[in-house]
Amino acid sequence: MAGFEKTANSDPALVADLVLRVAELPDPPLRLLAGSDAYEYGREVWRNRLAVDEKWAELSRSTDHPDAGANWQQQLGNSLPEVKS
Repeated sequence: MAGFEKTANSDPALVADLVLRVAELPDPPLRLLAGSDAYEYGREVWRNRLAVDEKWAELSRSTDHPDAGANWQQQLGNSLPEVKS
């Protein structure tokens, strides 16, 4: 971390302002990537995670009870309100 302050994209004062602005929002985001570097790294992480999840989808779904059907779809939006079906 030595020298990190010389290479970080985000200005600490601007991050503090962002935190205060988000705290006042009536519907603040669950996550917020602060800074261009965090935004790009975060998006890459989620793209990779999605690819890995898709690779193992069949194995992941293999534990469903035979009678479960599409019951899981009724839960969309209940535990994760930002997920839209």
